[in-house]
Amino acid sequence: MALTQLIVLGVLHALAEILPIGAAAHLAWLSGWIDLVAHGGVLNAPGLGLGLHLGLLLAAAIYFWRDLGEMVQGVMRAAKGKRDSGARLSFQLVVAAFPMIAAVVGVQHIGEVPWHRPVIIAWVALAVSLLLLLFDRTCMTVKRIEHAGYGDAVLLGLAQALAIIPGVGRIAAIVAMARALGYERQDAARFAFLISIPTLIAASAWNAYGLTVTGAPFPTNMALLGLLIAFMAALPALAILMNWLRRSTFTPFAIYRLVMSANLVAFAYGWI
Repeated sequence: MALTQLIVLGVLHALAEILPIGAAAHLAWLSGWIDLVAHGGVLNAPGLGLGLHLGLLLAAAIYFWRDLGEMVQGVMRAAKGKRDSGARLSFQLVVAAFPMIAAVVGVQHIGEVPWHRPVIIAWVALAVSLLLLLFDRTCMTVKRIEHAGYGDAVLLGLAQALAIIPGVGRIAAIVAMARALGYERQDAARFAFLISIPTLIAASAWNAYGLTVTGAPFPTNMALLGLLIAFMAALPALAILMNWLRRSTFTPFAIYRLVMSANLVAFAYGWI
């Protein structure tokens, strides 16, 4: 795959991971129109998947540095026996990460799962798009992250775990669940990205381990390229999304997903 193609796919993957449009479905849809996506996707390039995860992780950590700092300080205060909201949020994020990690480990033991078929990606993406639109338009907007309990953390973690199915989209799934639980739109997105940080750390560690056991030098040039691409694409996209949600809704993203998903269904059945 040429360097230009890697850069284009890396940018698209990073943007689709930040915006609630779903990376797998988005790349599958684009592959129907332009011959860019190799079999298995951009993450199959050795080391590139690790770099993309690290770039997304770095972007989220920098944008939400205040939240992360408060959580670190909160854990330190909790260690001294003081009750602290920052510590509670950090523990909730750990709880929310467990379903995704368990799902990944479970799939590893099950073996090959036929989830990457275009028809499955298409229908899954369409269903999640409808749920995102429905919950965003009809559910109450009464809760903030400060109101979150561990029950909410478990439900949001289960929503994130569904993203193991191509077409769901991690951020879209968490946001849809958060809106169903009544969280304000900006807090729904903020919660989604904070929850994704432990998952990205685990994914990066797993990918790094996979590289080292093959004897490949670490970090590889491909990993560094992926980190740079993802970080430069994700950080401004994250800032734009959060600023958008201060005054607007997820509806444009849901409609975009609907159009994309319907088009992907047409591709899957050979109508286009």
